[in-house]
Amino acid sequence: MVSPQVIASLGYGAYFPWSVPGLYSGAGGDYKMLLDNYSYGILILTSIIGYIATVMCVEQCRPNEMRKQLPPTTKFSLRPKDEQ
Repeated sequence: MVSPQVIASLGYGAYFPWSVPGLYSGAGGDYKMLLDNYSYGILILTSIIGYIATVMCVEQCRPNEMRKQLPPTTKFSLRPKDEQ
């Protein structure tokens, strides 16, 4: 939340993906004029990379697949195996 504001105040907000929406909304006043095609390209590229990284992480960390890999004697019980 703070870094987009700091970077925008330094004059580089048009090239920092997290400050582009704030500048586009006009919250920065005349800084909206600094946005160009590179600003929108960086925003779209960052969004695509974030989406792909999220999909890859979800594909690798599926909880249902992890439950299937448990040995059959494990039934999520805290009791010792003799008492089951």
